[in-house]
Amino acid sequence: MFIGDAPCVCLDEAATPESVVCEVDSEDEDERGQTITIDGETMVIDGFTPPYGNGGAIIKADGRQYLVFEGAEAAGEKVREYWQDMAENDPSEFTCIVGADTLIKWALGRSAGPGSHHVCSLDEWLDLMAENPEGHLASYDGCECEVTHVDDEDEVVAQIGFVPEVAYRQA
Repeated sequence: MFIGDAPCVCLDEAATPESVVCEVDSEDEDERGQTITIDGETMVIDGFTPPYGNGGAIIKADGRQYLVFEGAEAAGEKVREYWQDMAENDPSEFTCIVGADTLIKWALGRSAGPGSHHVCSLDEWLDLMAENPEGHLASYDGCECEVTHVDDEDEVVAQIGFVPEVAYRQA
C-alpha cells in the first residue's frame, strides 16, 4: 500500500537496508475516524473536551486544538461574560490589563481603550469584545474559523452538547 507517493513502511519488522512494504486491508483505510471540516480543511478528530467555564468545548484534530462554539454570538457572549466577571471580581487584574488611564477616561465619558479600538465606556468595550471574540479566544492565530461539516452530529452532541459552527484555534 502507498500513502501519497511513499510506501507504508512496517516499523515492527527487523531493520533491513531496504524498506519493507506492508499489505494493509482496505477496511483500515476506512477507519480513519470521525472528521470535522474547519475553513474547508477536513481533519480527523482526536478527542473532545466538554464545555467548561468559557462555554466552549475543545476539539483536538490532526494535532491541533480548537475551541468550538455553537455560533459566533455564543462565543461573543462568553467573551463578554469573561471580561465583565474580571472587571467585577478582580478589578486590580482588570486595571493592569486595561490600564488605569483608560478606566479614568471611560469614567469621564472620553474615548480610550487598550489596543487600537477606542470607546467611551466599559459597556461599549465589553460590546466590542463580544463582537470580536477571536481576539480573546483564538490564541494561535487570532482568527475565527467556520465549521462546515462534522461526521456523526449525534455523537458530537453527545460529547460536547451542541453541533459547532465556529472554531478558534488555540494550538
